Amino acid sequence: MPKRGLRPALPAFCACPRGGRLATLLHLFWQEGHGLKLFIGLDVSLAKTAACVLDEHGRIVREAEVASDPEALAKFAKEQPGEIAVIGLEAGPLSQWLHRGLVDAGLDAVLMETR
Repeated sequence: MPKRGLRPALPAFCACPRGGRLATLLHLFWQEGHGLKLFIGLDVSLAKTAACVLDEHGRIVREAEVASDPEALAKFAKEQPGEIAVIGLEAGPLSQWLHRGLVDAGLDAVLMETR
């Protein structure tokens, strides 16, 4: 699957604590016509990132806190039980660095402006 990179902005309500609503919106945004399996929403803060993993039916597979580091986030994503369809994270001070690290690790990540 080609790397998507930056995507058009989604409404501001997609950002929330623990990444849950972000993952849900990613699921709705990407599901139709793609036959994808897992969606990960990341709510990034300076030290830790809250991650929420949804399956293709919108059910929560896992919630976790991961270090705000591209290698740690890539490792977390690759440990999930299924194919990662897309990882979404909101724009912020660390987001370009994290996005680049996830893409360099071979993951499909999208950076979303939430304003």
